[in-house]
Amino acid sequence: SETKKVFIRPLETKKLIAYNVDLDKAIRQVDIEIESISWQRLNLEEQEIISKKLFQIDNKKINIKNNTENREKTRNWVKFDVRNISPYNLVKSKFYTLVYLGQKLVAVNQIEENNFLTGEKRNLETSWFYRLSPYVNLQVEYETNPLDKENLFIITK
Repeated sequence: SETKKVFIRPLETKKLIAYNVDLDKAIRQVDIEIESISWQRLNLEEQEIISKKLFQIDNKKINIKNNTENREKTRNWVKFDVRNISPYNLVKSKFYTLVYLGQKLVAVNQIEENNFLTGEKRNLETSWFYRLSPYVNLQVEYETNPLDKENLFIITK
């Protein structure tokens, strides 16, 4: 697949997600090749910036509507509220919705939000057009880099 760039904070783990991969058989083995790594030592201010929570996620709701008569009309969706509680206006932020059945990950989606102002609240939604169990749990994670100067913007009047 294509090469992707990722920002990983100290002691953080990441899920590697690929979308819209056409396959004719199940994946039995995955090889990950790291092309390059760059790192930088963080000063105390930068350590404080990346250790703080940037978004508050509330009101997570899963809507399961399994159409037993027509699978093509099955649409399940999740909704949640996100507030930028950081002091930063962020150019790009990604939100991952992870749906679990017990410990098994059964559905993933990504929502990319642009120009997310500090203090701003947004209502986000994403959906899947296949059947999900009514016993699933929802987890929402976010990804953005507040240390990337190109990811921050200032509003001028």
